Amino acid sequence: MDSLRLRGLLNGSLTTGFFSLLPYICTRLISDDEWAWRTSSATFFVVLSVEFFVNLPAVRRAFRAGIRPPVIVRWGVPFVGFAPIPLLLANALGAFEQRTAAVYEVCLLLSLCFAGSAFVRTVGSMIARVAESGGERSAT
Repeated sequence: MDSLRLRGLLNGSLTTGFFSLLPYICTRLISDDEWAWRTSSATFFVVLSVEFFVNLPAVRRAFRAGIRPPVIVRWGVPFVGFAPIPLLLANALGAFEQRTAAVYEVCLLLSLCFAGSAFVRTVGSMIARVAESGGERSAT
C-alpha cells in the first residue's frame, strides 16, 4: 500500500507542478487567453484520465489483497483526486465561458490536495511502521 501511496504522491505532485506552468506556456503560444485555458484544461483532462486508468489495476490488486484504508480515505481521496476529470472536460468544451481560469485553478488545487493527502498517509504509515518495530536504533 505504501508503494501505491508513494506513486500517488509523486504522480500528483509532478502532474500538478507541470500543469501549473502549462497555461503560462499556452498564453505565450496562443493569443486568445480563453483558448489557452481551454487547451490547458483539455491536456490536463487527458493526463488525469490516463493516470486514473493506469492506476486502477494497482488499486484493485490492493483491495483484493485485503488492504482496506479507512472509509474517509476510500471515499474522500478518490473524490478529491478524480473530481477534476469531469470539470476539466467541461472546461475544455467551454461550459464555464469566462471562468475557465478559475475552474482550471480549482482543478489544480484538488490535484494538489490529492498529492498532499498521499504524502500525509505515506508519512503516517512510515511513522507507524517505525513505532511498531520499537523505533530503537543502536548507538554507534
